[in-house]
Amino acid sequence: MGNIKELFIQAAENSTCRNAHMAAVIETQNGQCIFGWNGPPERAGGHTECRLGGPITPENIRQCPSVHAEVRAICRAAEKGISTEGATLYLSEWYPCAPCALTMIEAGISKLVVTEDPNFSKDDCYNFHMAKEYLEKSGIVVEVRKDLVVRDT
Repeated sequence: MGNIKELFIQAAENSTCRNAHMAAVIETQNGQCIFGWNGPPERAGGHTECRLGGPITPENIRQCPSVHAEVRAICRAAEKGISTEGATLYLSEWYPCAPCALTMIEAGISKLVVTEDPNFSKDDCYNFHMAKEYLEKSGIVVEVRKDLVVRDT
């Protein structure tokens, strides 16, 4: 696999989110790379303004139509018929929220590489406690690699 920071930048260039450009890269067991990025579902068309508006709160998050980068990467692999069983998922920022972590578990991801530990101060929006709990229960190896941070994404 190429330089992960460069792959994050490539993936994040597709992001249509107005607040942050997140990226996910899945590396399959046979070395294929699948990109994911955040933004509204492409098949539903774009959006002209951000619905989030203002600080990150549970109410604002409920209004956000964005598909998270890791879910988009898993969906893109499925669409192409590429197995994610035993794959590694790299996430450019943050820690996965509970729904994303549960999706990774169901997709058969075996390793998750993140650039930071969960920020439990945002737990009311993302439920990082549940994400961490279920990633541990499922046996997914979680590695924190602060050297992979790319703030330009």
